[in-house]
Amino acid sequence: MDVLTRTGLVTWSNFVTVAVVVGIVYAVLVALRRRLNRGLYLREADDTIRALLRIFLLVIDPVALMVLLAVFVAIWPFVHGMVAVLLLAFSWRHVHNYIAGRVLRFDRSVQVGRRLVSRNHSGVIETFGLTALYLHRDDGRRRASYATLLNEGYTVAGDPSRGGFYRLQVLLSDTQSSSEQLCYTLLDNPYVAPGFQLEAHAADEDEQLVEVSVGLHRAEHLTHLLEQLREAGYQASVQAR
Repeated sequence: MDVLTRTGLVTWSNFVTVAVVVGIVYAVLVALRRRLNRGLYLREADDTIRALLRIFLLVIDPVALMVLLAVFVAIWPFVHGMVAVLLLAFSWRHVHNYIAGRVLRFDRSVQVGRRLVSRNHSGVIETFGLTALYLHRDDGRRRASYATLLNEGYTVAGDPSRGGFYRLQVLLSDTQSSSEQLCYTLLDNPYVAPGFQLEAHAADEDEQLVEVSVGLHRAEHLTHLLEQLREAGYQASVQAR
């Protein structure tokens, strides 16, 4: 019976403390990702921050689980160790798919909205699960396990969300100073790449139409730019890409 005696130096309070700390770190990272997805742009550091955040969010789950499992076993090494071994043995297939999913998602081309094709699966990536991703197809939703995709190999279509050049129409009223003021507004905007061009035309006596050829760092920034111009009092719309 001595082997069943609690000999660990770790207590349940330590387990709860570790779980709370891990939860807080994860919540902060998720909140930052949501803020970035809603249009926060960090200029020169944007790509670096997004890449690091993506890696942290992929790594934090398995690392947190391993830390919590280690603390759990340390509370009562023999009994909790046996429980951990049995859990891993009976759920190894799911654990295998979970680990494969972390490896697969390190491929930056595997993103929601991209078309994925493998030997037995094809469709647009709809969402990521714990052990499989789900593809949207004409005949419905299709589940593809991560381990299967890694074993079969896969192809992902090009990224449709890359930045590019857009042509905007901005209507200036007599209450706005001039196209020069619009130029300053665009210069201060974090979404706009350097080198945009303005071409002014007379709309009527009180208004002036300005055509703007503007480069954006990301395609999703177009919506945020239009919203900011409208909030500044401009009538802005997309003419052509």
